[in-house]
Amino acid sequence: MAEPVIDLTVVLGEKLKAMGTSAHVITRMAIQKGLRAAAAVVLSRTRHIIYGGHPEHLNKPGNRPAGRQAYGGLLKQSLQYEVHDGYATVGSGVVYAAIHEYGGLPGMAPGPAAIPPRPYLHPAAEESYDEVVRVFGNTLVKELGP
Repeated sequence: MAEPVIDLTVVLGEKLKAMGTSAHVITRMAIQKGLRAAAAVVLSRTRHIIYGGHPEHLNKPGNRPAGRQAYGGLLKQSLQYEVHDGYATVGSGVVYAAIHEYGGLPGMAPGPAAIPPRPYLHPAAEESYDEVVRVFGNTLVKELGP
C-alpha cells in the first residue's frame, strides 16, 4: 500500500510468545480481529472526512470550483486497511492521496501542484482514537474472555 498510511500498532512482546503455542495462536488471532475492527473504525471516519466532514476538506462549500462535481470518489473508493502481524495500516494507493494529505509545492510534477494540505487520514486517526481503543479492547475481551 502506498503512502500515506496510518499505522495502528500492537507490540506482542516476549511474554506473549512465552505463553505457549496454543495460547499464543489464540491470542494472536484475537489481536488480529481487534486490529481489523479498529482499522475499520478509522477507515469509516476517513471516508466521512473525505466527503466534507472536516473543515479543511475539499468538499466544504467554497472549496471547489463552480460546476465541479464533488471530489473524493476515487480516493474514497481506494481506501483500504490491511492487518499484519501485530499492526494494521489504513491508506490509499492513488497517486494523489499524499498531496491531499500533506499539500504540494508550485514546482511539483505533474504541476502545478501548489495546493494546501487537505488532511483526511491523520484527522481520522486522531478523531477516532477513543473509539479505536474501545473497539480494540472490547474485541479482545470478547475473544479472550471466559
